[in-house]
Amino acid sequence: MMIKMVNGIDLKKFKMKTILFSILLLLTSVNFSIAQTYVLTCMSEDIFINEEKKRLSAKHTTANNPPRFYSFELINDKINYFMPFFRNDDGFPTIWKMSIDLINMKRSFTVRKIPDDQMNTIYNLYKEAKIKTDGFLAQEKLEKDEFSNKVFSLKKKIFENNYVNPENWDGQRISYGNSGDYILKKNEIEYQAKFTFPCKIKN
Repeated sequence: MMIKMVNGIDLKKFKMKTILFSILLLLTSVNFSIAQTYVLTCMSEDIFINEEKKRLSAKHTTANNPPRFYSFELINDKINYFMPFFRNDDGFPTIWKMSIDLINMKRSFTVRKIPDDQMNTIYNLYKEAKIKTDGFLAQEKLEKDEFSNKVFSLKKKIFENNYVNPENWDGQRISYGNSGDYILKKNEIEYQAKFTFPCKIKN
């Protein structure tokens, strides 16, 4: 293609400036499909996301505790990770599915009640992997080890096996807001709930 001077403009330099400007726009739009490390603030938590390693940590913005790391999956611009909570004096064991919508900048958590025998399989795997079973119930290192994928897969499998489509729930359904949030109850027991909160980019 012939490069000409038009009204004193060097087309080579003009094309180069156009390319650089396009790259700048791409970066400032935060294209999560190519980003490797970034930080989001969701409610009062900072979420440190390493996309290359498929790991993240979440901590309260004012907390001084060391980070704990979760494996996650990235599907259709949504990050999914799972947090188990074993039975205690306050209630039933649960698994929380945390979903971060990177397009709409929202994080939802779906809490599902889990039978004790199924939670015990997670507990036993945590013991085998030497993951602390109090506190954040997550690994202490960013790098994955031989148990990381097993832990993620087991939490996901158990959650999905117990998850109920709220449209098919045969008990009481209490809806909230306009994000599809709800509580599913039966005989005054909460079996499943979903709530959504906004996020913002911190870096």
